[in-house]
Amino acid sequence: MLKKIVALLLFFPITVFGDGLSNLQAKLARLYNLTANFTQTVKNQDGSVLQRSTGKLAVDKPGKFRWQVDQPFPQLIIANHQTVWIYDEGLAQVTIRSLGKSISQAPMLLLSSNNVDWSQEFSVTQQGSTFELLPKTPGEDFKSVKLVFDGNHISKMMFQTNLGQQTSLVFNNVKLNPTLPASLFVFTPPKGVDVVDQR
Repeated sequence: MLKKIVALLLFFPITVFGDGLSNLQAKLARLYNLTANFTQTVKNQDGSVLQRSTGKLAVDKPGKFRWQVDQPFPQLIIANHQTVWIYDEGLAQVTIRSLGKSISQAPMLLLSSNNVDWSQEFSVTQQGSTFELLPKTPGEDFKSVKLVFDGNHISKMMFQTNLGQQTSLVFNNVKLNPTLPASLFVFTPPKGVDVVDQR
């Protein structure tokens, strides 16, 4: 379940338009880089918790992204310009994918992009510090995406699927524009793991 959600977060199209667009773009433009801890909660349509996980996030514009799940099942996702590595510690497997133009088509990876075309797939509305993105094309995996800010800090992201499943990401200990070592965004597969290259 978690793997499917993470994959959707990484590769689901994320373009927007509308009155809230300039405000959202302005907030994201201030995020040159950031680090944060996160708690991810997945609920079914009845509101029952299916899974809860915790971990760390790091973003360094342009094009670098690190998503590290610590509990309950360790997983590491690193994006570095053209390539994304997905390391599942439990399966001892690394999947390598080409990032390419999809860096401008990902709800999470949009945080690491400086140049996103936000004009085709989504409409955006703003209520206070909350921005809601709605797909213009029927049949997308997600029904809606919400981004919540606390001042200039992104504090929460929420996703709802067409089947009613809800995923929320709550960020804490957010640090804007820290100095990040390049090693955070470099991945070397551990010895003995299976490497699945899908590029």
